Amino acid sequence: MKAARAQLGRHQDCTALVTNSLRAAGINFHGWPKDYLSLGHTVSASEAKPGDIIYYASNGFGGSHVAIYLGNGRAIHGGWEGGTTAEFSAYLPAASAPVFIHVDR
Repeated sequence: MKAARAQLGRHQDCTALVTNSLRAAGINFHGWPKDYLSLGHTVSASEAKPGDIIYYASNGFGGSHVAIYLGNGRAIHGGWEGGTTAEFSAYLPAASAPVFIHVDR
């Protein structure tokens, strides 16, 4: 989470945000948003913990999306609002339901 917060305001897409956050935790991985599902197991929203990855099959704009969960319904999203990394709700109004992924180490 610390690595994700350090990226706030940076211009990058969502996969760069998650890749950089994982790298800070010693995990080297990069792929398309759906590829991040392979890194762990899905958990319910009530089981999600800060630092988990969130996958959205649809971001509401014709593509998929990933983010880093902060807890309390909040997340850090890359590639938003003109490409900026920003913090806001984990529940995106136009997107599909979030899938929370706990990374297996």
